[in-house]
Amino acid sequence: MPRRLALLISTLIALLLSVNAYAQYSVESLPNPKDRGQSHYVSDPDSNLQTDTVVELDAISAAIEQQNGSEFAIVVVNDYLGDSDFQFALDLFNHWGIGKQGANNGLLLFLAMDRHEYRFISGYGVEGIFPDALLKQIGEKYLVPYLKSGNTDMAVLAAAKAVETVFLSPDHALELEGLKAYEPTFWNRHGEAIDQSGFAVALFAVAMLWMSLARKHVLTRFSIKSTKYEGHPFWFGLFTFVFLLFMSLFVFLLTETIEQVYQFKNLPYFVATFCALILSFHYHACSTLLARSTKDKKTALDMRTSFTRWSLLPLVLAPFAYLAYVGVVKNGRLARLRATPPDNSGDWSRQSRDKLTPKDLMRYLTGEQQCEEKIESKSYEIWVNQKTGAKQLCDFAGTQAKSFSVCPQCHAQTLKKPAIKVIEPSTYSEEGKGERIQTCAYCDYKKSLGFIALAVLSDNDSSSGGSSSSSGGGSSSSSSGSFGGGSSGGGGAGGRW
Repeated sequence: MPRRLALLISTLIALLLSVNAYAQYSVESLPNPKDRGQSHYVSDPDSNLQTDTVVELDAISAAIEQQNGSEFAIVVVNDYLGDSDFQFALDLFNHWGIGKQGANNGLLLFLAMDRHEYRFISGYGVEGIFPDALLKQIGEKYLVPYLKSGNTDMAVLAAAKAVETVFLSPDHALELEGLKAYEPTFWNRHGEAIDQSGFAVALFAVAMLWMSLARKHVLTRFSIKSTKYEGHPFWFGLFTFVFLLFMSLFVFLLTETIEQVYQFKNLPYFVATFCALILSFHYHACSTLLARSTKDKKTALDMRTSFTRWSLLPLVLAPFAYLAYVGVVKNGRLARLRATPPDNSGDWSRQSRDKLTPKDLMRYLTGEQQCEEKIESKSYEIWVNQKTGAKQLCDFAGTQAKSFSVCPQCHAQTLKKPAIKVIEPSTYSEEGKGERIQTCAYCDYKKSLGFIALAVLSDNDSSSGGSSSSSGGGSSSSSSGSFGGGSSGGGGAGGRW
């Protein structure tokens, strides 16, 4: 057994190491786009770019090569082997031979997403039209802003269009007029996130309206007079959201992920979370309103069950929705129990509390039982036999049943939990004295459970803490399946985002 265990562990370690090694590309292991055909210039093995973007980038590079013979390659990976993006990109450029042999008119754009690094490498033949300063300008103006906002597709596309306008312009200048659509304005950097956030708001607004209509439908169905909705889901949701943001700061700081989390691209997630909290509080407020709109416990259970069933679809958008699903079953079971008569004779009629006056209630319930209902230790269903006129009570545990026990004097479930009565208050130098007393909420029963010493006061009790030159036009002369055999001496520019 130990040998098999050791073999299993070593196999798992080898597998993990192989996965990790696969995730970090070497110059030799990185897929060459030319292996897929001469019209391909983009290597994106980790699928950081959308398919449509890759097609458009290939078309840009193909147009450049067709007009002046230059080769523009783009590589996007998650990670690579080594410590220098410059050395890796330079080695990759020369390994693939980007550009035509002799002309050395190649250009490489390399991105390492996990390390937040980008690098342009230029061949000797294009250093005149792509000086390092121009490549740096393209990187910082068209590439980095989009990368910071998480829009990798737009980042690479904007940089590629800038490279294209230099390659194809008569005097090899960066023609800004042709790049207006790709300039990193606030909207085209964050438009997608804003659109998604707006969709989330609209979706949750429909869910809120759905719940409100469901509440009104239930009230109408049970012939209950509509009461004023006094829920404040927006403010409860806002307070909870701010609190969760504050608490999450510590987690993100400890895990060193705060920069990745608090980015504009994640706005839809924050908006969806905020809206989900509002929806949850709205559901709770509607359910509470229904319960308070009737004096009859069974009717309240039936209305809450009906409301939850009508709200099952919008509840999918709310956190902890499964609690509502559980509530449907629980409330339905309790409602059936309350609707169960004392026997199967068919002569019993349940008395609805909404139809009983306080005077009627006194004929059915004793003072002790009314007190139990008032403190919610118990609740009663009143049944009257239509033939004999006999009455019978069925008791159910109240919401505060665990807070009260049976009083030995009046025999009602009205005995409170022990409380401490201060006899001699504590000081900063001496202990105080208190008495544990248990009293009844209905009768005058009182029982002493003994005396206790109260702790000496300390300073902490009253203080509060604080904190906080390229050759002329021409078509490619290289053989199919490879770049043209160009080389670079290390010209280019790079940076981080």
